[in-house]
Amino acid sequence: MSVGLTRGVDDDRQRFPDTKGRPGTVSELVRRGAAYEDDFLSLPPRPLHHFFDPVTGTGLYIDPLPFVGVLPTAVIALIATVNATSQASPDWALDSTVANSFSRKALSNFMYDAYTRPQKGERDAATGRVFETIGRLIHHVQDMAQPQHVRNDPHLHFDLFEQLCPTPPKPGLEDPICPIYRALRAPSLYEQWTKGLPVSALRVTGYAPVYGPEDRATFADPRRFWTHNGKGLADFTSHNFMSAGTTERTPPWLSAHSDVRAGDLCAGAVPPCELQYTDYYVRFLESTVLDQLRPTAGGLNPRAAAESIYSADFKRIVAGPEVLTVNRFTIEKSLDFLLPRAVAYSTSLIDYIFRGEINVTEPPEGVYGIVDSSPAGCGSPCGFRKLRMRLQNVTPGNEAMGPGHLRAVVKFHRNRCHRADLSGHFGGPEFAGDTCRLEEEVVVSEPLSVSGALTRSDAGEVKTFNFPLQNAIPIEATEVRLQVLFRGRLGQEEDAVAITTVDIAEPNFVAVANNTDHYFDPAFGPTGGYRPADAANYPYVLDSVKVWFADPATQPGPAASLAAFGGGKHAQFAFLGDRTGVRYWLRTTSQQAYYDSFEGDAFPVQEFVLDEGVSPARYWTNCPVVLARGMYRQYVQMYIREMGGRIAVKSTAPKGGSKDGVDGKLAAMECYDWAAPGDGGISDFSTLTPKFTATTAAQWAISF
Repeated sequence: MSVGLTRGVDDDRQRFPDTKGRPGTVSELVRRGAAYEDDFLSLPPRPLHHFFDPVTGTGLYIDPLPFVGVLPTAVIALIATVNATSQASPDWALDSTVANSFSRKALSNFMYDAYTRPQKGERDAATGRVFETIGRLIHHVQDMAQPQHVRNDPHLHFDLFEQLCPTPPKPGLEDPICPIYRALRAPSLYEQWTKGLPVSALRVTGYAPVYGPEDRATFADPRRFWTHNGKGLADFTSHNFMSAGTTERTPPWLSAHSDVRAGDLCAGAVPPCELQYTDYYVRFLESTVLDQLRPTAGGLNPRAAAESIYSADFKRIVAGPEVLTVNRFTIEKSLDFLLPRAVAYSTSLIDYIFRGEINVTEPPEGVYGIVDSSPAGCGSPCGFRKLRMRLQNVTPGNEAMGPGHLRAVVKFHRNRCHRADLSGHFGGPEFAGDTCRLEEEVVVSEPLSVSGALTRSDAGEVKTFNFPLQNAIPIEATEVRLQVLFRGRLGQEEDAVAITTVDIAEPNFVAVANNTDHYFDPAFGPTGGYRPADAANYPYVLDSVKVWFADPATQPGPAASLAAFGGGKHAQFAFLGDRTGVRYWLRTTSQQAYYDSFEGDAFPVQEFVLDEGVSPARYWTNCPVVLARGMYRQYVQMYIREMGGRIAVKSTAPKGGSKDGVDGKLAAMECYDWAAPGDGGISDFSTLTPKFTATTAAQWAISF
């Protein structure tokens, strides 16, 4: 997936630590984050910042006047402190970075670290925080579907304090906070009732996501998930539903009433009613639920409120209006409206967070990077220090990306068995299977500034990323994933992170060898063989060998070239390209011989995988390397002199050599069809001497 996860969100093989040090799957981390956000023991207690009244634009405020003279002075002072320090839910969740270390702003830091930190343990810890923080953020959004949270209706009830602070107090020492907790304790019937329902009784579907292909504009800013022209979730809940402490507040406006017999009301109720008097009646008042986002999704709420059992006495004694209340039956009706929206809004926030998208394609040169792979030409450490690619902002909703900065991140496993002669690759004598595969590593390019906005043009814009010498992409990298990371302004967000992951091919090796220091004699031995060059069969000099990975007509010059390439010489380079679709042009000139060119041929890209389709999992590649005059090769063009003519032997064969059981990661590739050493014939190069070695390789002129 584009964010870089290699497995599903519930896959137990992909676990990251949460902030308590417990590893979990992505789904588990999101759920834990939602639970951790209710931590009352943190300083400041997090639930105090879970309130937002869209009518006033403020968070929790507890009126101290009713408690003066009733509660101790210390409790009154505590209430004043709460009022002075509590933040509205969107302020706390989105913008706070000092008191709230799990805000939307903090999430950008975690996301950035998850991709760029050098050590795997650091990246995993940051990744765990990413998904835990997402759980905390959607907790806030879902709290906006609880009427008490959007109508400034304080409530306080925690299971831990219920156990620590029983009523009446037990003799002996108790927690000093218990008297304060008892004084402020106000259980929420809404939350207790909802938590007590079986999952099967909760209707959570039926409301489409609010951010998606049909509408990207309404929620173009994260604060709008809370409030925006009546379309935020807090707007909807506050306007349409009462809470226990705000039954006198309008809207909603109540209209007709209906009397329902208690026995009928409780028939089939889940869970069952604790009912003694079945013939009593309960009077419900209805309201019209207005949905400003989707007007047709509103409707009649027949049980917006109920008349209290004290209502008759109240009206008789003081001649006042009826006393309203909420109960399990009004809550059940409100849940039918609120829970589907809680799911739709919170999942849409996740989609919004990960909305940034960059299309990554190969540059005009046709590949992402090229490097001479010989020890003399590659340097130490040997690797790619420059990548080029086309980038296009394809974030949905026509949001601008920039200003900010870009970085290229390359994740890979290292083949520790790699040797410069490729003998440590699959098929070579130094390859030791799974033991060659090291843990995942990451290298990060230097930052690339984006002063304006990244283009949305279909052609994209070409960017060059440079990697420090000690942070280069190693030549022995396998299972390479290229990520392009943006951090900066995205749409209306000042500090967002966008990531795109492309599964590209690992370094593929291209070699050429001028074997005309020998000539092929079909009469030599039973199937023919090679003899050293002589006066009649002299070596050829290749005046030039040129390789392109894009149409030469569109390029200023070849990507890699050789000049004055005499008999007995060889050279090899490596490139990084797409797993599919790489083409190549190979042209050779010589005053002494003619060799066919290859114009736009499909390159037989090869790739290592950890094949989990077999047990135990196997580390290998789609084609083995093959020994050719002392060197192991993936792809090599062998220029030879045949008696009476010239021929170039290419290391390819008909398609169809793919392995089974690799979950589709390896397409049908071309593998070598050369004869085994000692079999003789024109494809057996084992008798050619001296043997090629990595240190005798000529250097390519790389133009990239």
